[in-house]
Amino acid sequence: MARDYKSALPILENIVFNYPTMKSSEVDEPYPCADHRDSAGYITIESGLTAAINASTVHEYYILGSLVYISQHMWEEAQLFLELVLVSPTQGVANGFMLEAYRKWVLVSCIINGRVSTVFAN
Repeated sequence: MARDYKSALPILENIVFNYPTMKSSEVDEPYPCADHRDSAGYITIESGLTAAINASTVHEYYILGSLVYISQHMWEEAQLFLELVLVSPTQGVANGFMLEAYRKWVLVSCIINGRVSTVFAN
C-alpha cells in the first residue's frame, strides 16, 4: 500500500524451502533455539508462530512478489514467480490467482523475449 517495493526485495530474495506443518516433526526439540534441520521443526501451527497456509496463500505470495519484481523491471525474477504459481499443484481446477499469473506471465514473456513463450523454462 505504501508502494515501497524496494523494501520487499530482501524478503523475496530468500528462498522458501518448506511450508509450516500442523505439528512439529521434531518432538524432542520443541524450542526455536534448539538445533533443527530446517524452520519447519519449530514454525508450526501448534507453536503459534504461523497460521494455516493453503495453496491460495502461496499463490498470493508469488503473485505479489512478481508485482514487486515487475515494478523494479526485474523481468526474469517476475517470470519465475509467475511460473511458480502456474506449475503449483492444486485441487481441482485453476483458481483466480493462476489466471492472473498467466495473464502477467504472457506480458512479461513478451517483454523478455519479444514474443509469447511456448514453454515455461526458456
